[in-house]
Amino acid sequence: MPCGNWNAVRVAPQPAPAGGRQERRGTRGARGSAIAFRRVSRRLGVRLAAAAALWASGCGGPAPVTQPIQFSHNAHVENGVGCDVCHEFVEKAAFAGMPSIDTCMGCHEGALTDSPEEEKVRGYAERGEAILWQRVYRAPAHVFFSHRRHVLLGRVECAQCHGDIGSRTAPITIAEIPIRMSRCVDCHAQRGADQECNACHR
Repeated sequence: MPCGNWNAVRVAPQPAPAGGRQERRGTRGARGSAIAFRRVSRRLGVRLAAAAALWASGCGGPAPVTQPIQFSHNAHVENGVGCDVCHEFVEKAAFAGMPSIDTCMGCHEGALTDSPEEEKVRGYAERGEAILWQRVYRAPAHVFFSHRRHVLLGRVECAQCHGDIGSRTAPITIAEIPIRMSRCVDCHAQRGADQECNACHR
């Protein structure tokens, strides 16, 4: 069963009653209501149990990712590289963007360290390949989130949603601060931002 796919949970058809005949739909009276209630309860119980099993087995959230290059955010920050250098659309668009090979080669055309991870960057450039970065943060499909609106207009610091990413010496594999509606609502309330449903839910 695929992780996170609650719709994949299926309930087997209920067996016929002991008398060999199924109750007809629309059966009226107390007996019919009791039978209908038991059927709904059984189906609901199976779904809840399946959902709990999925969550307990680690299907409650995105799987960890592995980046093609084991880079250090901290090394970039200490060398004065701002977030908007690598994530160039952070103040311009909804998606902040991932660093292109041209962006990386702007600094790494020549060796800056003896790290084999840095050498991988030039290897991608020599082969004319894009670096296939893996996204860690992804809002649900029904939610509209704009980096531009939060960073440029709302002046929200990156660490507010991403944690102390600038101190990390290796790429994060899962979201340090999971995306939760409660966090968003609390932040909007504290900042006096729009809390209408259709401001974020599309």
